[in-house]
Amino acid sequence: STQNGAGMRVAAISDSTKDALREVVPQFASVGNPVDLTAAVTDDMYDKVLEVLKRGPGIDVIMMSLELQPPGITEHLVDIAERHSKARGPPIVIGAFGGSRADVLLKSLEERKLVAYPTLWRAVRAIRALSQRGELLGKQN
Repeated sequence: STQNGAGMRVAAISDSTKDALREVVPQFASVGNPVDLTAAVTDDMYDKVLEVLKRGPGIDVIMMSLELQPPGITEHLVDIAERHSKARGPPIVIGAFGGSRADVLLKSLEERKLVAYPTLWRAVRAIRALSQRGELLGKQN
């Protein structure tokens, strides 16, 4: 794993997780970290990829970049994000960026009490705060 600008390690995705991702993404998509679903992404693909990543070894948190622009994406993506965010597994921090549609999306996510931010950097800082809190709690036990 490598260090990013926020002082955190970017998880290396295991070979078994990459194999499982390849089953649900287009052949030309990246299954490294970050996983790039490309403009061919669909609601169903997001759903399956989140399921795979939540089971992946060494993945402590998932940053989900949510965009409504690709043609295979619908408003149902908010339901998918909510279901995965509230289920067991690593926490999911959502970044929704890209103009007025993203603003509407962010409002919808916040109404559902999901952790969502309007910029990539704010989402990364939230993950850093989550990590620091976990380290602090670990030292207290």
